[in-house]
Amino acid sequence: MTDSRFVVDERSLDFNGFDSAAITSSLEVFAEELGELRSNGEPASILSGWGSIACLDDSDLSWLLATSDLIPRDLGAQLLGLLDKCTAWDEAAEIAVDPWVEIDGDLLESYGVAWAVERQSHGHTSAVVTLAHRPYRGAQQVTTSSFSVDVHFVAQATDHPPFYRTICSMESLDEDAFLVIAEKAFPDLRFAEGLTFRRFEGSYHDVFPSVVRHLGALNDKFVEAYRREGGHSERISTHIGIDVSKEGSQTRASDSLMKQRDALFEGTTYRCEWHSKIEPHRNRIHFCPPPVGGVIVVGLFVDHLDT
Repeated sequence: MTDSRFVVDERSLDFNGFDSAAITSSLEVFAEELGELRSNGEPASILSGWGSIACLDDSDLSWLLATSDLIPRDLGAQLLGLLDKCTAWDEAAEIAVDPWVEIDGDLLESYGVAWAVERQSHGHTSAVVTLAHRPYRGAQQVTTSSFSVDVHFVAQATDHPPFYRTICSMESLDEDAFLVIAEKAFPDLRFAEGLTFRRFEGSYHDVFPSVVRHLGALNDKFVEAYRREGGHSERISTHIGIDVSKEGSQTRASDSLMKQRDALFEGTTYRCEWHSKIEPHRNRIHFCPPPVGGVIVVGLFVDHLDT
């Protein structure tokens, strides 16, 4: 199977009923998405012969991008280049999929969506790249003649983190692989040098699901709650759904104790005086609340530090 996690839904390139402005707007977002994936080392795959995909009445995609005056010429050229760099997922002779799929009660024909379902059903976590005008976004149950699975639909970069968290929950990632995926799954967190699960008590695979849940809460909810609640840890914890707290005044008064909470990120030392509690009595994620552009520096995974 092709290694590309992201598969373009060629059906979403159907622009019948759209005016020039709507087509341009949707294709601009599509170009940004393809460029974002490529810059992140995740180029999308698409049905071979994509230039002949019917997109507007009797006209195909090549005509729309290269010849028509419905969209800006530079946008058409940009997309031709981006699509040319996509891999063709259906080149292998043994690949054959039934293109009819059901999504949220809708029956439609899409080879790309059917291929994403096929990949997912064989343990290769996949996302469908759709265009912004389509109604599907996030996790959707998709049923084919052979399988019924949840597949993520993405149209722009902000749709990516939930998909990467799905990878964390579905694939058996080792520690190094997780820390690479974590940068994409939790884009508002920054991970300090030397961060490791080995300082937790318990096995990596036992603590891993809780770490993913805690990082998700910190990424999605902590900054807003921290600012709204004025740093009040109990109210923040209630709001974000995990137990977080700042070190007590006695601990903060000890320079030697606080140095244990120091972590290095991009040449700067951050004092990670806040922590989330994976369990009441052990395993902490120490972090520094947002001094850097509104993001959180995650400094240490530890069983427990001296207080």
